[in-house]
Amino acid sequence: VRRGAQRPGFAGSAALLNPTLLATAIVILGGVVRYFVIVPASWGQSAITVPGALTALGSLLDVGFGLIALLMARGERSPFLLLLIALWPIHVFVCFLALSKNVLIISLLLPVIGAYAGRQRLKQLVVGLGVIAVIFAMSQDWVHYGRGVIYERTQTIDQAGFEERVEILFDYVGDRRSDSSPVFERQGWWTRENF
Repeated sequence: VRRGAQRPGFAGSAALLNPTLLATAIVILGGVVRYFVIVPASWGQSAITVPGALTALGSLLDVGFGLIALLMARGERSPFLLLLIALWPIHVFVCFLALSKNVLIISLLLPVIGAYAGRQRLKQLVVGLGVIAVIFAMSQDWVHYGRGVIYERTQTIDQAGFEERVEILFDYVGDRRSDSSPVFERQGWWTRENF
């Protein structure tokens, strides 16, 4: 190879591994699997049984948001990335409605880790983890209340659609809870160290 000449194949292989396209593909694939297959099945809106391998692909959406946070922390300002990151608060809201602390924490944690990996600022990581810890602690009552209301209506803790979950959230926030609403036995936040 002559001095100053590029080696053949490097430019093409770099184009195939464009990080923005990779993050976009992961967000789209993960979003389709989660919101068109997993959520309808787990919320009782679809009669299909989702195989475990496909359920695991639902986490790709969170991985994609983590990659977008990493790219943005490194200075990438593509309009498409900005559009995708604008979807993240909607995703977090739906995770909040899922009444699963695990789903909620993962949706918050991976972008924080991605931003840390991009900037390597320990203070930013600590602040992000602190905010997640506060959200986790505050979500305890909501999760117990929401699951209790759904159980009272359906004898399951997850068979409720989007509209019903939003209605339950408005009742919870508006403090229109009845004293007879069932509440499951509380589990101390400190006992779930797997988070």
